[in-house]
Order: sequence, then C-alpha cells, then structure tokens
Amino acid sequence: MPAMMNLKKYTYAPWWNLLLITLGSVVFALGAKAIVVHHNFITGGIYGTGLLLYYKTGWLSPGLWYLLLNLPLFVVGWFFVGRRFLLYSLYSVAVITVSSELIQLDFGIREQ
Repeated sequence: MPAMMNLKKYTYAPWWNLLLITLGSVVFALGAKAIVVHHNFITGGIYGTGLLLYYKTGWLSPGLWYLLLNLPLFVVGWFFVGRRFLLYSLYSVAVITVSSELIQLDFGIREQ
C-alpha cells in the first residue's frame, strides 16, 4: 500500500502533469507534421480545422491556425472551467504550436 501512496503523490504533481502534457503534445505535432501534412490529410478537432484553413488559404501555418482557433475557446473556458485545467490546456496549445513550427520532418511514407 505505501508504494501506491507514493504513485498517487506523483500523479497530482504539476511537474508530472506538465511532463506528460509536453510529451503528448510533441508526439501529436510530430505525427501531424511528419505524416498528415505531407499527404494533405486532415486530423480531427481544432487542429484539423487549422489544417483545412491552411490547405484552402495558404495563409499562416497549421500551428498558428491552431493557436488562433483556440483563443475564443480559452475566453469561454476562463468563465466555465477551472483555472488549473485552463492553464494546462493553454500550455498544451503553446507546446503544440511551437512544436508544429519547429518540426520539419517527413517519415517518407508514400502511396503504393
């Protein structure tokens, strides 16, 4: 039982949550930039909407569209969700945006 108590202590630690959010956000951006963008696919959600706008207009990058499309959601979230959730979400959007801008990778997956 003491081992379980130590594990529970870490699951609520902000540094642990930020580490997991960072890893998940970077993996998402890596997959989006290395596979999805090169085939003109669209993911789901807000990032997919950002990709669609990027494909149709050619303005901005998918990561910047993602950031801009999330801003109204943060305004609504300011009033309806908890501060901790809002700050974690803001951090995740920032990591995905920066990762999307910095990652220039193509896994070389081609159609047969």
